[in-house]
Amino acid sequence: MKKGFVISGSGIFAAMLLSVSFLAARAQAESATTDSGTSWYSKIIPLTKIKFQPVAPTINSRNIKKRPAALLGGAHIMRLIHKKSSFAGNVSKPNTVAPLPHLNYYGGPLLGNVNVVIVYWNKSVDYRSEITGFYDAVSQSPYFDWLREYNTPTADIGRGGYVADYTDDSSPMKPVVEDADIQQELSWIIKKQVVPATDSQTLYMVYFPPKVTIDLNGEQSCQSFCAYHNTFKDTNGQEINYGVIPDLGGACADGCGGPSRFNNLTSVYSHELTEAMTDVAVGLATGQAPSYPLAWYAPANGEIADICVGTPNGNVSGYAVQRVWSNHRGLCVASEDDKGFPAPTDSMTSGSGNLEEKPNPKVVSLP
Repeated sequence: MKKGFVISGSGIFAAMLLSVSFLAARAQAESATTDSGTSWYSKIIPLTKIKFQPVAPTINSRNIKKRPAALLGGAHIMRLIHKKSSFAGNVSKPNTVAPLPHLNYYGGPLLGNVNVVIVYWNKSVDYRSEITGFYDAVSQSPYFDWLREYNTPTADIGRGGYVADYTDDSSPMKPVVEDADIQQELSWIIKKQVVPATDSQTLYMVYFPPKVTIDLNGEQSCQSFCAYHNTFKDTNGQEINYGVIPDLGGACADGCGGPSRFNNLTSVYSHELTEAMTDVAVGLATGQAPSYPLAWYAPANGEIADICVGTPNGNVSGYAVQRVWSNHRGLCVASEDDKGFPAPTDSMTSGSGNLEEKPNPKVVSLP
């Protein structure tokens, strides 16, 4: 192999800078008039005095990983249930290892008398008549009554109701729908006045047909989550509360509730409904430590229904519902007279990030 000189890119760059410095000094010297007749060579800047500035490397944006989202703020999702649940009710002895979950109140708003508006993405959504029947029955049942234990000084939780439904056949027809598409759709139909206007008690529940995947910040329905609820502000600053329910067949069939597809649906409906009622503004929360506008939230476990994911469903008014957490009873329950079940031993937060308890979190004391 012949020996030779190999000049790197950085060496070429340094040589170019030196040449530019040399020529600039010469031009400056030749144009200057001096009494001493000093040669222009003496005005060359020594190499040791040249300050080279590092050049930032060119970055291909396609290779940059997205910055992780804040641990709080944005949609709150219901994760898929593992096929092998560690349901504590299967164990005869009480859980003596982990402390009982506890929901803290952080001062945020509640949906005290929720008004449910159902939005069908198009006419291909399954079980439309059954969906309205569920909300009609459950919102006027004991499933709502016992939630008064989560009353606050500014809001009492009582029965609610299903107030309207709307099918939009003009909504985007595509296999993957992003959360931004859903927010745009809600803003549009509210502006068109084809659904009731939003207020502090309105919850829009958006349902999707089969073969449509929901993409939430890179996570996809039936792969990472069953459903979610969220809040955003429209261009007028009006807060819009909503839930998103994908079709729960296919990959969701085993991981989102009961043994049948319709039981999966109603279990997930009840999960999102009770969470929205007791922590409606979670989508507006920011930061890593739980604080206002969160309402009822357990830093280590999530919202009221997260704690009980994996427990057997309850039955209210003929519908399967997910049991949710009672601080008062220390159990997952569906009504005041429900015997209840312990929370699964591996209950974890299913929010947009895993929260860690911070020292002295801001908790509003209740009487």
